[in-house]
Amino acid sequence: MFNPVFAGAERGDVPVRAWAIAVIAICAWLAGCGAPAPTYEERFRPAYHFTPAQNWMNDPNGLIYYDGEYHLYFQYNPRGRRWGHLSWGHAVSDDLVNWRELGVAIPEREVMIFSGSAVMDWRNSAGFSAAGAPAMVALYTGYNPRTDAESQFLSYSLDRGRTWTEYGRNPIIRQPREGAFRDPKVFWHEPTSRWIMTLVHSNERRVAFYASENLRDWREVSTFGPAGLVGGPWETPELFEAPVEGGGSRWVLSVGVTGRAGLTAGSGVQYFVGAFDGERFTADGGARVGEVSWADYGGDFYAPQTWSGIPAEDGRRIWIGWMSNTRYANETPTTPWRGQMTVPRELMLVERNGRLHLAQRPVRELERLRRHEVSLQRQPIAGEAPLAEIAALGGAAEYELAFAPPRSGEVGLVLRYGEVSAVRIGYDAANAHVFVDRSQGGAFDEDDSFRARHYAPAELDGGVVRLHILLDHSSVEVFADDGLRVISDLIFPEGPLSSVALYATGEAAELTSMQAWRIAAMERGAD
Repeated sequence: MFNPVFAGAERGDVPVRAWAIAVIAICAWLAGCGAPAPTYEERFRPAYHFTPAQNWMNDPNGLIYYDGEYHLYFQYNPRGRRWGHLSWGHAVSDDLVNWRELGVAIPEREVMIFSGSAVMDWRNSAGFSAAGAPAMVALYTGYNPRTDAESQFLSYSLDRGRTWTEYGRNPIIRQPREGAFRDPKVFWHEPTSRWIMTLVHSNERRVAFYASENLRDWREVSTFGPAGLVGGPWETPELFEAPVEGGGSRWVLSVGVTGRAGLTAGSGVQYFVGAFDGERFTADGGARVGEVSWADYGGDFYAPQTWSGIPAEDGRRIWIGWMSNTRYANETPTTPWRGQMTVPRELMLVERNGRLHLAQRPVRELERLRRHEVSLQRQPIAGEAPLAEIAALGGAAEYELAFAPPRSGEVGLVLRYGEVSAVRIGYDAANAHVFVDRSQGGAFDEDDSFRARHYAPAELDGGVVRLHILLDHSSVEVFADDGLRVISDLIFPEGPLSSVALYATGEAAELTSMQAWRIAAMERGAD
């Protein structure tokens, strides 16, 4: 759960105080006054990434599939484009591609509605279900700005997640001690026939595991951490079972790290692979401080959460993340909204060099938006070679390409916007990494970390680099090495896309294949 004051804290900093929250809330309200009505044609509005019609959005919450609908709840400020007055916004989709925004689901009252999760209580363990209507149960952090307390709350819905009733005995878990205590993610653990919840003690860099038979009464059963990256506060934990490529499954614990501790001097997401026995998570090879596995190497991937309730016959583990960074999220140059999600991604564990690594691939449903395919054949790459047909696809497009890299220098695509802005996506042979370089121009320079090159280590597949690129009007997502390395970056270029070119520095390289599509805008709607 991103908090703009807390996000900048380093180890040992005091918790956020109520007065700071109040000041931010007032600023958020003022920022929302006089905002223009949404048209969905605004500059930087994504074509196929979810954004609210207007106002602030951050973490995805309460992801659940039920009765043919994927539910996307999210942190939302109904009063303005800056963090504050947090409630749960709500959107639904029947295909993970087209989204219908439904408005505020769980509003701020005495507490702000921070991040959390939702489950279907098929067994009526909590006693909220009615005849023919199983309860959808949301568990979330309620932040009280008067007392600076973070405790865990429960609400339930009997009408497919449209309206919610707050449990009369909230909070269900009180803040046990001073310090941020937040972001419950709940799932049913079949072997022990009980509910499991992950929470974080943020300043302690520790995940707490709780268990319950009825979703209302909880007890702590174990903790995990500190481990991995501990330079910034921890947030938004989730423990989930992921399929292993080739068969079987293992458990994955993902944890957000905020402040300036992440790989790109901002927020980021680390993960651990291991075993879970119903009480305790044990990381493969131990859990050492300083040994970090990153879910994403870009500047803009945070607080991901997986959907619960996906049918067994589907079998996929799918998540989505907030596509921004706690360093500069309040300042990005979009209006009348601020904040977007990544595309939904299917998760898989893949073995490399004796270890399991998390791979992410765009969900197959996105292919429904493909229009007007362009294919290129094998050709040499030397200097810069414009691709007029590719550029004509526009600023919302998908590219799949493979090339044989040079022994030195770099090779890739350069996307030019207007007269001065450019984004480069490619492979650096000297350092054996793929990269996204957004340092050359742009309409956003509020934070010195934004204009940067982000890179990820990459392995060649038979001597070939393969990139899967999703380009939208204000973002780029690059999947390399069949999804083992992902770079997610916002971009805010000075003008519209004007050209796309292959380029190589140093020795000549070779394009082995390229397919590209224009991506149609998602269908949007509201109740």
